This record gives sequence, structure tokens and C-alpha cells, in this order.
Amino acid sequence: MIQSAVELASNANARLRGVTIVDTRRFLEKASMESSGYAGVEATRLTLAKRRQMESRDELLRLCRSRAVRCDVRDERGDPLDLLADEAKYHDLTIASYAGKEGRHDAGLSAQDLIELAQRLVQPLLILRRRPARLDRVLLVYDGSGASSRAIRSFAAHSSFLGRQYRLICVGEAADSQSGAYREMTEYCHSRIASLETGRLPGSPLKTVTKYAQKWEADLLVLGIARSANWWGSPYGQLASDVLQQTEFPIYAFA
Repeated sequence: MIQSAVELASNANARLRGVTIVDTRRFLEKASMESSGYAGVEATRLTLAKRRQMESRDELLRLCRSRAVRCDVRDERGDPLDLLADEAKYHDLTIASYAGKEGRHDAGLSAQDLIELAQRLVQPLLILRRRPARLDRVLLVYDGSGASSRAIRSFAAHSSFLGRQYRLICVGEAADSQSGAYREMTEYCHSRIASLETGRLPGSPLKTVTKYAQKWEADLLVLGIARSANWWGSPYGQLASDVLQQTEFPIYAFA
């Protein structure tokens, strides 16, 4: 993730702030009710996490120097969701990573953590994966909701350094070419993003978007995340969560 973040900052001529966090949530929740042996194991885990924190700091500074990217680093301890949500208020874009279900329990934020973080941020969240990746082919997913509209409009402001090829895919009810939602969003995207392709995908987004993205060989998905469950009880962030846990697609998320 660090290599990709530095490359994006270089392309955008942006200043980069790194935040390394030792996640103390598990220790703080259980330290008071577990045995001293458990506390000792957790203390060792925190020591190792601190070591990884320093390694990440050194790698970020080294890569920034090599690409002439202006940067600084803050080392933190505590709840990463609280810390990142507070720090993000002062930046245009937050970049985080998801290591996948196969990662260690202390390897980073979970998929649900990242969905919650996106909901708490006032700016977009770019979720990268374990391997460095070129984010050339961008699939913008529009389902007619306010969340997906905000995500696409936010992405349009960053498209100068994110992506080379773009496709807007209107899904679900927004796939109706006669609907106002379809017309308004396609017109907006064509006015903001050069060389935009468009497509329609009827049916449930949960069942169709992932397969479509894989067939189109997307490098990045732009997804909106609702801030609460909808009226018929569909869980918020379900599509983004499925994409994170079932694929290797990076996500540009906005709530």
C-alpha cells in the first residue's frame, strides 16, 4: 500500500501524511478481565506492532525521498477508527489497506472496520490491497442512491490522477435508460470525465457488479456506502464488504 500511496501523491503533486497506528482495542477491551498470562501475550503483541510501526515509517520516508514527495509521519496508539476519522478531517483523501481474511488478526483493519471508517469520514476513502497495483481501469458503480451519486461526484474531482480508462455502469433501477437517474448521471459524468464509457446492468447489484468488474478487468471500483440500513433492512455497505472479502479489487468509497 505504501508504494501505491507514494506513487499517487507523486502523480497528484500532493503532500502526503503517513499515520502509523498501534491498535490497542483488543488489549484495552480484555486486559482488565483476562489473566496476567494473557496480558503478557498482548504486551508482546503490542511490542511487535510497535516494531512494524517503525518499519512502516521508515519505508514511507524512504519512498517519499526517492520520489521527491513532500511528507511527514505521525505515530499513534489507540483505536484506529477514532484516530483516522479525526485525522481525515484535514485532508482531501484517506488511503487505507485491506489485507484480506487470510491476514493475521493484527495485520490491519477488517472489512467491517473499513466500511465503518468510510461512514465516519467527511472525505473519500481509497482502500488498497496487499499488492501494489496500477489503478488504470476504473469502474464507477451507480445504483441511483445518494451514496453512489456522492461517491462518483467525489471521484470526478480526483480523476486527474486516478485512472486512465473509465466506465460508468448503472445498475438496478438506475439501469433503465428512460429513467431520470440514468440520464442525469451519464450526462454529469460525460461532462466531468474524458473518454468515459457507459453501460447498464439490470438486476441486483450484489449479484451482478462483482462478476461484471471481473469480466471488464477493472483495477478500481467506485462505490457509495450508505450511512444507515435502508427501510427494508438491507445492510449498509454490503456491496463494498462483499467486494473486499471476495475479490482483490481496490475501492474508492464515499458515504
